[in-house]
Amino acid sequence: MKKYKYIAIALFSIGAVVAQDKKVVTINEVISIASTQTTAAQLADIKVKTKEFEWQVAKNKQLPDFKISGQYQRLSTANVELKLPVQGGGGDLKVNQLLLGNATLSYPLFAGFKVRNNIELSKNLVEAEKNTAEFTKEEVTHQAIQLYVNLYKAQQSQKLIQENQKRALQRVKDFKAMMDNGIIAKNDYLKAELQVSNYQIAYEEAVANEEILSYQLALLLKMNENSKFQINDSEMNLLENLSNSNERKDVRALTSQIEAAKNNVKIVKGNYFPAISLMTGYIAFDLQNVVTVSNAMNFGVGVSYDVSSLFKNNKEVKVAKSKVEELEYHLASLNDKVKIEIKSAETNFTLAKNQYKVYQEAVNQAIENFRIIKDKYDNGLADTNDLLDAETQQLQAQISEAYGKANILLKYMDLQAAQGTLLPSNKN
Repeated sequence: MKKYKYIAIALFSIGAVVAQDKKVVTINEVISIASTQTTAAQLADIKVKTKEFEWQVAKNKQLPDFKISGQYQRLSTANVELKLPVQGGGGDLKVNQLLLGNATLSYPLFAGFKVRNNIELSKNLVEAEKNTAEFTKEEVTHQAIQLYVNLYKAQQSQKLIQENQKRALQRVKDFKAMMDNGIIAKNDYLKAELQVSNYQIAYEEAVANEEILSYQLALLLKMNENSKFQINDSEMNLLENLSNSNERKDVRALTSQIEAAKNNVKIVKGNYFPAISLMTGYIAFDLQNVVTVSNAMNFGVGVSYDVSSLFKNNKEVKVAKSKVEELEYHLASLNDKVKIEIKSAETNFTLAKNQYKVYQEAVNQAIENFRIIKDKYDNGLADTNDLLDAETQQLQAQISEAYGKANILLKYMDLQAAQGTLLPSNKN
């Protein structure tokens, strides 16, 4: 008997201390942190910035190229033979240095529309990456919500088990006195002790489950790994107006990727055309004791054309078109998958609401059943097994009701995730 007394004291003392150290966290806080401060969310933002930089690089291809170069060279004993007549015979010329300066400006006039299409390709990839980032944030937020709801379930299990264990411990005490007075058999007393042990095992499992879930949630949200969370019942109410979007971000990302692939087809087709550029420059030249050239301006038009593209480029165009076709089939498959996920989520959400109503009725029935069995037991019309079974059924009904309430929120969030409305959309 002393063993169960110590169990009760330790159990409720630890519970009180832990409850004091727990941090109350709301589901809105979890959503906010998960979508902005998690490693996955921050990595997604960095990927978007990278694509934006690549877009700027593509835009820079429209700008002219301006290059400046200069050389100073020391020459060894150079043999210089002038073909032009020089007054005075020229004599021996000593040439041991060369100065050369050059500045060129090149502006692309036409490149088979490749520059423009490359800019559009990069722009579409930026949009694809933005939508991918939003989808990633929704996924990690959904994961955090699942941990949050399951953590609530673990805490509710502990709470309900503690309440029943308190009553079970009192029953053991009462049965011990009744057994000592010869009112009940030892077998009944042992059954009551067994129920306390079973409650203790269930409670320890719930505590361990909470410990694991708290660690996972804290790690995901980049909090102190030893953080403990307290979730209030009010947090299981539905959140309204989370978003007004009606399109999945992964669908939008894939659509942008298809547009980028189409831009790539145009870029590859651009290889059929010549490249034309406007060129101008300045040259300054000095060969010691021989010749000096200054103010040598030049300008003109440059044309380049890869003749082999007439034969080779056809295959590259086919490859680019095939990639577009692949992505289009992938999009069709994804749309079908989204429809299935939304339908399943809608059905499960409706089921969760219907189940909760049944769980509420079951709790009332279990409470009433336990009251009736308790009266019968007190009047000698029911045995110990009936009493303990009725109490266990009552506990199971209460836990199912708590889980059912949490499942409504969880299935609602599943539906929001399936529809792509878990987070506000950044689409302009």
